[in-house]
Amino acid sequence: MLETRWMLCFLTLLALVSCRREAPGDTASRVVDPTPAITAARATLEAGDAPAAARAAWALVQAHPERLDARLVLAAADVLQGRYAEALQSADAALRLDPENADAHTNRGAALHGLGRFDEALVATEAALERQQDHQGALRNAARIHGEAGRWLAEKVALEQLARLRPADAEVRLLLARNRVSAKDESAAAAAIAEALDRAPDNPALHVFAATIAYERDRLEVAMDHANIALRLQPERPDAHLIFEAAFYVRVASTLRCTAGAPPWPDEVVTGVLKGFQRQGVNGADRFRVLHARQGEDPDVVARVRRVGACD
Repeated sequence: MLETRWMLCFLTLLALVSCRREAPGDTASRVVDPTPAITAARATLEAGDAPAAARAAWALVQAHPERLDARLVLAAADVLQGRYAEALQSADAALRLDPENADAHTNRGAALHGLGRFDEALVATEAALERQQDHQGALRNAARIHGEAGRWLAEKVALEQLARLRPADAEVRLLLARNRVSAKDESAAAAAIAEALDRAPDNPALHVFAATIAYERDRLEVAMDHANIALRLQPERPDAHLIFEAAFYVRVASTLRCTAGAPPWPDEVVTGVLKGFQRQGVNGADRFRVLHARQGEDPDVVARVRRVGACD
């Protein structure tokens, strides 16, 4: 009986050993592939949660230091959080893994820019574009660096290339419009604004920018129209309120100045002039006087009122 039990135990042990021998890759199969976790961290970053993406990427880098993609996510997440020194370390580590990686050069350029090392940032960004001419992040960074330095032509070249890659991106065309305004190319600026609005008619930022440019050119009715559209799309937008009020005040004050002379203006005269502007949504002498108190003492506004009125 004891001999039978001993034999059964021996056979059981032998079977267990045999199973181990038949599965030599069993230990390796338990190693977790980090790819899904890295993909999830990248998706978190693209969704706008940079802190969560950074935490996930940091854990992945610690567990898998050889994974380039994890370091790239970490570098990008740190840039978005303003952790530029940490981002630079991650980008440099990524470049040690792959010196030709355009994403790593782009992240390095963004980190250097954040650290105020602008010349180095441009070198890193150009290194990214040498390796991938259509790298959208590098093109956007190059445009920003050139724009901040006042190199309008170089900024324009980068933005135009980016616009070709992103034909539906109204923001790129807004940047192009600003570039042409900065370069004092009014016709190109107007064309860029029109194209941007055609592609994104419901973008309040575009309408505010169009209103601002129109105001600067003394096209006050156009400025008020665009500001009103922006306010319909985003009622609490302060820059839209400001540009509307400035354009409206100059338009009405210039009319009053030509019809009734210098202020103060009688209430009945103000009310009569305001009737012609009811579609802009400002009625009543009292509300106009509030605008006058805010705008009427500004030398630039007074000069614009005189220029627009041109009744001397």
